[in-house]
Parts: sequence; structure tokens; C-alpha cells
Amino acid sequence: RELARLSHSSLRGWDREHVLQLLAAFPPVLLQHLRSGRGRGSGKQREALKGLLSESDVDRIWASRHRPMCVLRMISAIVRSAFTDIPKLARRFGDTDPRGTKFSPFEISIIKAEVGRTVDSSERNIAALVSSVSAAERIVKTAIPKSYSKHTSRFLSVWLFSLPLVLLEQMSWRCVPAVAAITWGLLSIEEVGNMVEDPFNAP
Repeated sequence: RELARLSHSSLRGWDREHVLQLLAAFPPVLLQHLRSGRGRGSGKQREALKGLLSESDVDRIWASRHRPMCVLRMISAIVRSAFTDIPKLARRFGDTDPRGTKFSPFEISIIKAEVGRTVDSSERNIAALVSSVSAAERIVKTAIPKSYSKHTSRFLSVWLFSLPLVLLEQMSWRCVPAVAAITWGLLSIEEVGNMVEDPFNAP
């Protein structure tokens, strides 16, 4: 969000639109990467990406081994180019103010400081996105032992099947709705736990 704000306020023309397009494409590209790893993804995913980016951008990202990082490298390159390309800077700032007066040394130093601040802030935000990608990949690669999930499920099933035998004498027919409610609650908690273990493949 902060990077989008900086793009709106600091970039101009196609550079701004290009960065905003790439930022909009970054979440689905990252999700696809986390779900499939180095898998190539489906044709539907590629077609959906074409609704956000130009065909050349989609081809470049799709051919990359690490698609989220490719998107971030493209954003970083656009920001760097916007503030280091002399013709672009000349068109944007010129050498006179709106009244036609040449910039004073003080005004030039302010412009330089603003350009430096914007580049540094953009790079910090891109670095934060890179860190987020790394953190998400660590979550995916931290495997939960299958025996843990199976053991939990089996123990819960045995406990729920034996619960009516304990409650029948004390609650009579009322044990039926009671067991149903307890079963629903515990099985729902177990399902939520399974989703938390693998959040990126949750439906």
C-alpha cells in the first residue's frame, strides 16, 4: 500500500501505471508460487494475469524461475530508471520553476533530497516485500509431520465414538443433541487447525 502511494505521488505517466499494474499482479503471482512452488501454473492463471499486465510482462514473469521476485525486480528497475534516467528527470523537473525562473542552488538541493528520499523509501518497501516472500516460503517449507495429523484425527474419532457410552446413562435421550454439538465443535476446530498448518492451500 505504501509503495502504491509513493508511485502515485512520485512517478509520472507509464512508469506510474506500470508499477501499479505490477503491484496489483504481485499477490496472485505470490499465491500461485506458494501453492505450486516451481510448478508452471495453469493456463487459467496465466490468462487471469493477462487481465492485469501486458502480454510481454506476463511472458517475462511466466518464464522466470521465481515469479514473485521477478515482479519485484521489475518494480525496482522502473523506480530506479525513473530517478536515474537523465532525460526523464529533465522532462519532469526541467531547469526552471513554473514562473520561468531558473532554480536556485537551494531549490536544486531540495529536489535532489526529495528524489533521494523517494528512491530510498521505495527500496525499503520493496525490501519489505522481499522479506514477506521469504517468510511465506519458510511457512510453506516447514512441514508438519503427517503422523501428527493422523494421530490427532484418530484419537478424536475414538473419543467421540465412546462419548455416547459415557453420557447415555446420565443424560438419556439428551445425549444425542449433546454429542452432536460436541462432535461438530471439535471436528470444526480440527479442520481449522489443518487449514492453519497449510494456509496457502486453504480453499
